[in-house]
Amino acid sequence: MAIQIEVPQADYSALVTRARLGDERAWRELFERDREMVFRVAYRIVLDREEALDIVQESFSKAFQHLSGFQDGAAWGGWLRTIAVRTAISRMRGLARIKRLLGRRIDDEEMNRIGARDGAAVRRIEQRELAEAMNRAMRRLSTRQRAVATLHFEQGLSIPEIAATIEIPYSTVKVHLHRARLVLREHLAGFLPMEFQNEQA
Repeated sequence: MAIQIEVPQADYSALVTRARLGDERAWRELFERDREMVFRVAYRIVLDREEALDIVQESFSKAFQHLSGFQDGAAWGGWLRTIAVRTAISRMRGLARIKRLLGRRIDDEEMNRIGARDGAAVRRIEQRELAEAMNRAMRRLSTRQRAVATLHFEQGLSIPEIAATIEIPYSTVKVHLHRARLVLREHLAGFLPMEFQNEQA
């Protein structure tokens, strides 16, 4: 899991102000700081690495185009995330299909053999299996449901914040979130603590 470093809002405000005045170094720093966040949000919605990378570029391009009218530097992160989510949803509407992840299965015997030789390798396999289970679960959801799940579970947004970000009613967010919880619990049961598996949706 990536380690997130908290950046003082005043620092972001100064960078946004400099970037708005044409400082390319400030703009590059904003890009370097937040491109991973944008990629994670985009990937969870489109479920395709290449599409997510394209969305990173498109999101920052849109942000740059509208930066002159953006005044609240402290709100930069939320503004950029909103652009990323809306861009991802828009692109999904135009995709004919989502590319499936490729990768061979590793059976129990092979996992045990690798584990006896290298415990770190087993942990990598487990992480990959968890990622694949998460992707299978996310594929069961609609584009909007994926966006809601990503913003809530990974980005920590509240229901009102999600409603404002995606521009859908509060009640619709709750419905999408309920559906996402059910599907995630079903597909990730083997990775979750027993108390979460037994928790009422």
